[in-house]
Amino acid sequence: MVKFLQRRCPPILGKVPEEQLPKAAQLPPETVGTMLTCLQLCIPNVQQELQEAIYNVIASCQTLILTKTRPTITGIA
Repeated sequence: MVKFLQRRCPPILGKVPEEQLPKAAQLPPETVGTMLTCLQLCIPNVQQELQEAIYNVIASCQTLILTKTRPTITGIA
């Protein structure tokens, strides 16, 4: 699942601006959030190397998910 996220959501690694991805290749923020939740639950049961990869993906995705899921309210300073 970590490799899948890295392939389908390269902005989490800072590699490709999201605007350059085809619309069909972009994952909705809700989907990424669900996948990250599942990965977090698996952390105690996997090897140290995979744990570190999961932590890195989660850390990279936090900002991406928060900016996508928060509705922006215009006109409020």
